[in-house]
Amino acid sequence: MFFVLSKILLFLLSPAFWILILLGLSFIIRNQGRKKLLRITAAILFIVFTNPFLFNVCVRAWQPRPKDIPAGKHYSAVILLGGMTMSDRYERNFFGPEADRFIQTTKLYHSGAVDKVLLTGGSPYLFRKVRLSEADHLKNELLAQGIPATDIIVENRSKNTYENAVYSKRLLDSLKLAPPYIVVTSALHVPRAAAVFKKAGVQAAFFPAAYRQIDHPRDIEDFIIPSTQLLSGWSTFLKEIVGLCIYRLTGRA
Repeated sequence: MFFVLSKILLFLLSPAFWILILLGLSFIIRNQGRKKLLRITAAILFIVFTNPFLFNVCVRAWQPRPKDIPAGKHYSAVILLGGMTMSDRYERNFFGPEADRFIQTTKLYHSGAVDKVLLTGGSPYLFRKVRLSEADHLKNELLAQGIPATDIIVENRSKNTYENAVYSKRLLDSLKLAPPYIVVTSALHVPRAAAVFKKAGVQAAFFPAAYRQIDHPRDIEDFIIPSTQLLSGWSTFLKEIVGLCIYRLTGRA
């Protein structure tokens, strides 16, 4: 049920949805004053939520800063959270925009900073059934990168961050794999994931990857040229903020 609600929440938190609702109402309402107000509000929302500079400032304030593993620091396991792959109707799997999580995980392993890789993630789809869970798919990709099967642990039931943490904790305890651990996830997701894993009793450091925004030199287009792609970016960003609040209210974080 919680997984279903999270999917609905993502849809409702989309600025594009708000703009379309306002425009739709402006064609239904007969009062000219209210009609004008709705359209002006929709225009303001469009300007705000497609402005690259504003999006960059807000997201960078939320994301943790990039970090390197201190020299000599070692972890018994790196926990890689799912949410970076997708599959087509023919069950072929592909990496998505968050694939940097996978890259950073393999780098951590090959650098000798971690002993084991724990993959956590089931099916990301609400209704669609898949033959191979995301964790199982990622295991095949890790094998292709030269990581031995004996160093890969698979948790393929979880559907959200809370289940990632709870199921990973159970698996690590059953294998008697003691901390310290390090969790790799998207930078935008780190604040929520860190709160959830701490509440679940997982003692872990966090390694942010797949940054949505970075500190780059400003160009004039960042201030005046709108980007409609940011409507989707804001939806993801708002989901993280609201999701953290809901997790705290329900005792999951």
